Amino acid sequence: MATATQILANIDFTQVTPEQIGKCHKAFELVDGKAVPFYLIENEAGTLDQDGEIIEYKVTYDTKHGFRCTCKAGQHGFANCKNSACKHVGWAVAASREESEALAELALEDAQQDVKTSVLTKTEKAFYRGEEKRQQATASFFAGLPSRQ
Repeated sequence: MATATQILANIDFTQVTPEQIGKCHKAFELVDGKAVPFYLIENEAGTLDQDGEIIEYKVTYDTKHGFRCTCKAGQHGFANCKNSACKHVGWAVAASREESEALAELALEDAQQDVKTSVLTKTEKAFYRGEEKRQQATASFFAGLPSRQ
């Protein structure tokens, strides 16, 4: 069995297309009370099963067994796969990487927005403190003037 590091080293992620990533759907199953992610990969040809549902292959990973896939190549331990794993594993890993990158971008955008909000809030507070002092000074000024009667 090839290690995850060996399999990942053999996957050319530049060759995985957006359409192939689009065939990957992340799902979760409960294992020992924990939500464990896996991917369902639509078959490339769009073949349907006897119920009219598109055939999907399940790609999983764990440290004990490494990558597994329910396709024929996966059922034979990826013995005939040139990259130590089937294409479904490559697609699932590419989809997972794309998701991680997107989440990192969102986190960065959130952090940048938080900084902008923090700076804006500090600026607004300073403005309102200044405005409040101006109003107090104006009130004091007018209070010191003789009244017109």
